[in-house]
Amino acid sequence: MVQDDIFLAARSPNPLDETVKRVTGAITARLLSPGDRLPAERELAIQLGVSRSTLRVALQMLTAKGWLEVRRGRHGGSFVTRWPRMPHPRKLSEVLSRHSEDLPALLD
Repeated sequence: MVQDDIFLAARSPNPLDETVKRVTGAITARLLSPGDRLPAERELAIQLGVSRSTLRVALQMLTAKGWLEVRRGRHGGSFVTRWPRMPHPRKLSEVLSRHSEDLPALLD
């Protein structure tokens, strides 16, 4: 299940974007796995330090982008649907070749 500290409140000038970034960041970092259920709306809004209406819009955006699935009913909630796709190897090599001077700093 989700660790409580993943969603610690962070103040941002744009709480909607910050909320989307925090949830996708947890998924990208594989702290949340496909099939994991997010905390209840009220609890998650408190953890993220945002209003429930901001959280609802963020969850709708994440659902539209395919990150989450909303299930209704007794065992419903917001569930992670997928991990992000890994970059195509050719594209990754292009990025590495353009930023090769930064590679040693990244590995430290």
